[in-house]
Amino acid sequence: MIEETGMEQARLFLEQTVAQIPRQWTSIAKEKGRDVIHAWTSDEFVAFRDFRERAGDFDPIAWLGGSYSHGYYLLAWMANERHDHRAALELLEVALRFEPDHPDVLCLKAFFLRQMDCVEDAVATYRQALTMRPWATKTQQARAWRGLGGCLIDLERMDEAEAALQQSLSFAPDSPMACSELDFIRGGRRKSSALPMDS
Repeated sequence: MIEETGMEQARLFLEQTVAQIPRQWTSIAKEKGRDVIHAWTSDEFVAFRDFRERAGDFDPIAWLGGSYSHGYYLLAWMANERHDHRAALELLEVALRFEPDHPDVLCLKAFFLRQMDCVEDAVATYRQALTMRPWATKTQQARAWRGLGGCLIDLERMDEAEAALQQSLSFAPDSPMACSELDFIRGGRRKSSALPMDS
């Protein structure tokens, strides 16, 4: 809709959609003897299925497209595009009421916090994104480690930042952003080592 009718029409559609959320809606529920998950993507569904099977749970599972928490996430992204960071964070808090462990929501919240110079809070939120959902996808884990690394650079904690960015590359080896951040860290070290010692 954003491409075809523009941001405003897409925003109105999403607002109308989330206004119709059923009272007892949850992202994962039992229905008719099977688990039903409102996963955002097929990768997320597969990660959840594989996690359950590793835990010895082979009950039937169904993926239903569409998630109200995803709707609030998209509305938050749109609010940020309008530079309304406060509204964006409020919308993400609603999304987190429905899926408090969703890595994408937590990463976007951390990204907004970093934009607002609340870097320590962003670090804590990225750490939540890495620990709250044991079946997070590789893409989600890479994003969280990469964001954490960027925040640690802001805080001049370069060794920790480098470790976080290396972790990110273990999940997404071809990430140009992570490679660029690592080049920045290493370039800074080279400059520091080239400076003359005080006499």
